[in-house]
Amino acid sequence: LDGKAADFATSDNDELHINHQDLEPGKHPVVIAYSGAISDAMHGLYPCYFEHQGLKKELLATQFESHHAREVFPGVDEPEAKATFERALEICEKALGLDHPSVAAYVNNLGGVLRDLGDLAGAKAAFERSLKIDEKAFGPDHPKVAIKVNNLGLVLQDLGDLTGAKAAYERALTIDEKTFGLNHPEVATDVNNLGDVFRTLGDTAGARAAHDRALRIDDEAFGIEHPVVARDVNNLGGVCNALSDLPAAKTDFARA
Repeated sequence: LDGKAADFATSDNDELHINHQDLEPGKHPVVIAYSGAISDAMHGLYPCYFEHQGLKKELLATQFESHHAREVFPGVDEPEAKATFERALEICEKALGLDHPSVAAYVNNLGGVLRDLGDLAGAKAAFERSLKIDEKAFGPDHPKVAIKVNNLGLVLQDLGDLTGAKAAYERALTIDEKTFGLNHPEVATDVNNLGDVFRTLGDTAGARAAHDRALRIDDEAFGIEHPVVARDVNNLGGVCNALSDLPAAKTDFARA
């Protein structure tokens, strides 16, 4: 801090607290050195492989949504969003009661920002509460329930509970297929999430089939040059890469 070593401490929520005596108002440059993991699970910073002139090459890539960004650079924070959702939730609870579907929507929003902030335990609790409200209000097979189940699956996957995440994605997929049919974009989202957890579990063949299905659905729904399709193609390329099908991976990454 200001070119000098500073005292600091970390918290259980991955917060960094920098201590400095007699800090005056104004601009103060902060330099932080940190290290992070390179993972094959397509979270944070991960490797992609390709061939060039007969040689196997490697590059590093990232999906830079905020919760992924925090795994690469630990400086992404959204306290204003959290405070806004907490205030909206408090108002809604007072006006409508603790178990109203509108409360579930606000709790779900809060869960999303808690996940982005890295508070996975808080996010899990929020998604579970939101799911419980919607199940009571709409029944266990409503599309609103599928959304909450899917979100719960995401945070379970972040927490490393791959079995729980897989079960959640499969439940969301069953609901959405029944509600929208087999070839709806909501189904593609569920299948994509399943493909991601299949890959992390080591089922690369299952992952490839899932991402290929999602791509076919979104190709038909959005057209071949839509950003959602680019996401699907990138996911499929990552699986082909893991399967050492480098020509297919190269083709997919280039298309994305």
